[in-house]
Amino acid sequence: MNRLKVLVVGDDSVSNNLLRAILESEGLDALCVNNGLEALNSLNDYDANLIISDGKMPLLDGFGLAFEVKNNPRLKNIPFYLYTATYSNDEHEKRAMEQGVNLYLRKSGSIRKIIHVIRDFAAAQSRHDTATGF
Repeated sequence: MNRLKVLVVGDDSVSNNLLRAILESEGLDALCVNNGLEALNSLNDYDANLIISDGKMPLLDGFGLAFEVKNNPRLKNIPFYLYTATYSNDEHEKRAMEQGVNLYLRKSGSIRKIIHVIRDFAAAQSRHDTATGF
C-alpha cells in the first residue's frame, strides 16, 4: 500500500517540522510549504491525500487556500484541515467552514488532538482502500 501524503502549509518552520515529525511517526509522507501560493504550486506535482494548513500566512492565507482548493475540480475532494492559533474564535471557524474546510483545529489545544485526528484520518483512508481494493 502507498503511504498517505499530507501537504503541510504554514509559515512557521518549527511548527511545520513538528507536524512533519508527527505525520512521519504515524507512517505518513509529509511535504511542508511556507504559504498558500506554494501549496497550490506543489499540488501540481504532489498528489496529496490531506491538506493541513495554518490560517495566517503571507501571500495566500489558509482561508484563501481552502477556497482555491475547494473550487478546483481536480483538488476539491482532498480533505482540508485548518490548524491555527491566530484565528481561534467561532466567527473564524464559521468562515473556514464557508470556505470548504473539512475540520477546524485550534493550536491552543493539546498536540494529542492533532495526533488523534491524523490517526482517525489514516484509519478511515485504510478502511476505504481495503473496501475499494486500492
